[in-house]
Order: sequence, then C-alpha cells, then structure tokens
Amino acid sequence: YWLGDYANHQFSPNGAAAQLDGGDVFYAPNSLRDPSGRWLMWGWIREARSRDQYVKAGWASCLTLPREIALGENNRLTVRPAAELRQLRKAARFEGDVSVSAEESDSLGAAAGDCLEIACRVTEANCEQLGIQFRRTPDGEEQTELIYDFQASELRLIRERSTDAAEVTVDPCQCELSLAEGEALDLTLYLDKSVIEIYVNERLTMTSRIYPTRKDALGLRLFTLGGAAKAQMTIWEMGSIWD
Repeated sequence: YWLGDYANHQFSPNGAAAQLDGGDVFYAPNSLRDPSGRWLMWGWIREARSRDQYVKAGWASCLTLPREIALGENNRLTVRPAAELRQLRKAARFEGDVSVSAEESDSLGAAAGDCLEIACRVTEANCEQLGIQFRRTPDGEEQTELIYDFQASELRLIRERSTDAAEVTVDPCQCELSLAEGEALDLTLYLDKSVIEIYVNERLTMTSRIYPTRKDALGLRLFTLGGAAKAQMTIWEMGSIWD
C-alpha cells in the first residue's frame, strides 16, 4: 500500500510502498466506509494446495475476516480485527498469566482446537525468541509455529511440519517488526481450520494457509528460546458466522 494525498482525481504518494500483509495468500483487497465512518477491508485468501486437492474438497479459497484500517500516528497504517468478531467468541478455554522458559514450556491447558481466537500480550521478555505452536499433535510430529525473534526484530511463521500432505506450500512466511523501547508484543491469532490470520500490535497482519492431515493436530504450546518470558493469554473457541 501507499500513503499520500488525493486531490482532483489524482493520487500523489508520499514515500515508498509498504507491505499490507506479511503472509503468502492475501490478495485483491477491497474496502468500504461503514455508517459510523470506519474503513473496513476484506482480502481474498487463495489456496496453498494443489488443484486436484481443492477440486476433491469441493471448494477453493475464501475471504479474510473484516479488518478495520485507519491512519495512525506518524502516518502509519493501523489494522485491527473488526470489533464485531467478538460476537463469535464462545466461553474462554484458557485465561490467565503464563510463564515459560527454555526449560519449561506451557501447553495452555485444555485450550486445543482448530477454530480459535488466541490473544497473547507479552509482558516480560528476557529471551531471544518467543513462539506459539498450534495445530500440534501430542507427539509434536505435526505442528505450525509462529515465532517472534526479539534479536532480529522479525516475525516468522514456520510450516515445514504443518502437514504430511504432498503438493502443499510449506515455505516459511516472515516479515520485519521492530518494537519501540518498552513496547509490549501483542499477538492475536485466528485459527479457522486451514486459515491463519495473525494481527500484531495493530500494525501488521500475516495471513496464511495450513492443511494438517492428522485429526489429533489440535494442541497448543507456548515456548521460548534463549531465556524466559511472561504473557497474559486468553483463548476462545470461535463460533460459526452461519449460526
């Protein structure tokens, strides 16, 4: 996307383009202004599996969740989940403070599932990396990882063990994310079967696809590398928009 000035049917960009989404399947976004003045945006989520697979499944691709976009401080685009998505929350499966270290991870209780909203605010981070594993089998053979590297200021989605299926994209997604001095790391993840939508600090999103093959690939795990961290977490099961 570009920021700039629009006048007399002419757009004049101020500076270079910036990345709208850090994933690998988001494209063709459309937006509208609602009656309250918000700008809402949807993007198209393409497939990351072969044509034969989605023809057999009987469907292909879908839309993102609605995102509220605005012009924030320092002429930076802000993005957050539309507030209406809270209506999809069922009872919280997990809510509380979590402490993890290189020696001790946290499986987040019984908060397993494949249709979840995960909110994680990192309050202390004395580690090199903090990660969340999701759609994880009990033996860890199948899983997807979201990692924030504090030293490299980089967010990474690791999918090399996300599936046993052939002809599925498992390349990593990564993008730069620098935190200001004293700024907490705020992560919100939406898991919806094969879809992952990630929001970070109201200024970065990452959309991707995974296709776990094992039925027990439902677990969660919070972990660190090179130190310890503390976080406040809430995990909700998400209801269907069709109910």
